[in-house]
Amino acid sequence: MGILAVVITLRIKQGFTLRAYGFSAGGDGNGVIWAMPSGLSLPPPDQCPRVEEAFLSPPKPADALDNVMQAIEGDGSPFAYLSASILTRELGEFGAKWHGISWGRKRIIDRKPLHRGPARAPRDAGSRWKWLEPVPRQWRPQTEQTGDGVAVRFYVYDDIGMERLIEVTDSFIPGSYAFATASKEIAVGGSGIIF
Repeated sequence: MGILAVVITLRIKQGFTLRAYGFSAGGDGNGVIWAMPSGLSLPPPDQCPRVEEAFLSPPKPADALDNVMQAIEGDGSPFAYLSASILTRELGEFGAKWHGISWGRKRIIDRKPLHRGPARAPRDAGSRWKWLEPVPRQWRPQTEQTGDGVAVRFYVYDDIGMERLIEVTDSFIPGSYAFATASKEIAVGGSGIIF
């Protein structure tokens, strides 16, 4: 629940709380956060059904919502939707360590990044990127009204294996802070880091 204290545009709906399970082995770790009715305790993981289609098949308490963002409400501002996009990813990294990290290495960018290359020294921004899509004119995160919904678009730099620039678009369900997400590589660079 502490993470919500720093997200000023979002809050948990009355009658709900967040609960979590964590898993670690060696230096690796993962976790899962569920939104549940307040006052219910988290059952032992072996007493819960498993979400087979999710990574590591985490336990899900019977009273937990399917999507933690179903228990989140906000002030309706563009910043609230951007915050919901980031919050969802941060909650998904709960307990993540080493090979369990998926979002934690990515960086949201607000300008065309310098290519770092094998020597990790900054180079000219345009010289080493292979563009798969047109170069964006606007790099900063954007929120826009789309019919009866809201879309948030931002760009991410990822250097796992190979440097990549990724466009992420989150399409919010009307009246909710839950969303569907789509992403596409827009450019590739040099070699990145290997875990």
